[in-house]
Amino acid sequence: MVAGSLLQFALGALAPVLLDELSIQRSQLGLLQSVLFLIAGVASPGAGHLADTRGARFVFAGTFASGAAALVLLAAAQTYVWCIAAAICGGIAAAGANPATNKAIATQIPVRRQGPVVGIKQSGVQLSAVVVGVLVPFIVSFSNWRIAALTLAAVPGVMLAVAWRVLRPATATIALTPTGRRGTGLRSIKVLTLYAVFMGMGTASFSLYIPLFGYEVLQLSLSATGLAVALTGGIGVAARVLVPQMFGDATDFGMMLGGLGVVGSCAVLLFLAAGTAGVAFFWAAVVLCGLATSWNAVTMLAVMRRAGQDIAGLAAGTVQRGFFLGVMVTPPVLGLLVDRIGGYTSVWLIVAAVFFIGGLIAFAARGALVPLPPSPVGAVT
Repeated sequence: MVAGSLLQFALGALAPVLLDELSIQRSQLGLLQSVLFLIAGVASPGAGHLADTRGARFVFAGTFASGAAALVLLAAAQTYVWCIAAAICGGIAAAGANPATNKAIATQIPVRRQGPVVGIKQSGVQLSAVVVGVLVPFIVSFSNWRIAALTLAAVPGVMLAVAWRVLRPATATIALTPTGRRGTGLRSIKVLTLYAVFMGMGTASFSLYIPLFGYEVLQLSLSATGLAVALTGGIGVAARVLVPQMFGDATDFGMMLGGLGVVGSCAVLLFLAAGTAGVAFFWAAVVLCGLATSWNAVTMLAVMRRAGQDIAGLAAGTVQRGFFLGVMVTPPVLGLLVDRIGGYTSVWLIVAAVFFIGGLIAFAARGALVPLPPSPVGAVT
């Protein structure tokens, strides 16, 4: 999960020097993120199919290799075209992260332990932000940005060797899931994919508009808005680890996922209230935002419990595609609204509605999200 997110955060951390040394525009920098998420969304189901047919270790290798290649291309970039190539490789890495990890967990981890393991692995995205945030400024302080990018490339490079030794190779491609269960599981995946689209649309607004709103509307300092982002991430890591543990033996994923949608909606409404009622509402909203981000960990646990081992990779890739499509939609649309209207009221109302719709989808589909009896662990790897 760290390898799949490194380039995404590296582009942000290195943005000032990329604009200066490669003479690219801010819009071109934003396009790189769009290319990354577009490739990730398109490639996710294919990565999942490979995880199911070739095994988790095969997709792990591809994820680590493409993640390293993306950062090497960025380090060697002389023109914008090199950056586009890096974004494509980064998208491939992002596409493989959830399918590979879900497949490995579904086939090699006992059901009673899957909840906490899923939570830990879903926190990898936040860990990636920490790795980039610590390493890049430190290395740039005594060297240059290209060395920093190459150093980041070593992370997936080393993990490739580790994963190849730790993970078992695929030993079977026989479908263990009965036809009826597979059909039921696929219907559930459609529900979870639609849920992920709306929750992705809402989540994408957090990292971008929380600091801007705090700085422009509430007159908070840059250090305070930075603290808000860090607090959201820290609570998000804890929530992603702890919430799935609480629901390791869950029988009502619909209620839990729906509740997290409502939490996200309430958080956004508190931001709206903060504009008139005071900054205390802003910090309360930040806490709820961090809690709401645990939806993706619970979703991936639900995917494994509903899909079965033989389509665990494809199911994760399909739901992940929904998330990436959602992430691509809201930032430019909401940014255009702020520029045209000049305020955040419409933005927060839209985001609150998006989260609420996601919650309603989960509530309405509760019957389709009840966990199915587990398949034997380790039969397919």
